Amino acid sequence: NSHLQINGYLSLFDPYPLLSLEEMALIYATAPLLIHTALAFDYYSLEIVKNNSLRIFLLYSI
Repeated sequence: NSHLQINGYLSLFDPYPLLSLEEMALIYATAPLLIHTALAFDYYSLEIVKNNSLRIFLLYSI
């Protein structure tokens, strides 16, 4: 039961303006659900880093 990890990186810093805390919380809460529905991966890790970028880590079972 091996795994394939796919690291996705989505920058929300440029060209977008800085996001408010509410906007970041909304992205944090909803993006994993949308991505999970679309890609059906087994595990995700999502974080918003200090430069206001969104990092998404996907882990597939293969």
